[in-house]
Amino acid sequence: VGPRRLAAAVLHNVPLCSSDRPGSASHRTLVIPVDAMAATTDADAAVWTKRLCCVFTWVELAAVSASHMTNYDSSTIAYSGTFQQIAAAAYRDICNMPMGESDCAGCPALPPSPPSPPPPSPPPP
Repeated sequence: VGPRRLAAAVLHNVPLCSSDRPGSASHRTLVIPVDAMAATTDADAAVWTKRLCCVFTWVELAAVSASHMTNYDSSTIAYSGTFQQIAAAAYRDICNMPMGESDCAGCPALPPSPPSPPPPSPPPP
């Protein structure tokens, strides 16, 4: 756990979220490893953190080896990848949940995924 984790945590400004869902379920928590932030700008972190906050999901950076989201019913979903990949997967999962679907309806839509690059051309004969 050394200085590299500390430096990464200090370099990234992940906005705090305090939104709570009305009713008995208050919020989900998405825990993301500090190391997943390596290729993430503060601007990207802010966009995804705010988007997740809109669906009552708090983002926490932690000195853990794997990412997970704790849902309203205390169940967890594991994630891996970069910060952006984890955040996007969690957002999609939330929007596909019964309670999450209505939460997502009140938030900005995700931008479309960029098109896949074309396959490489065969070499000339």
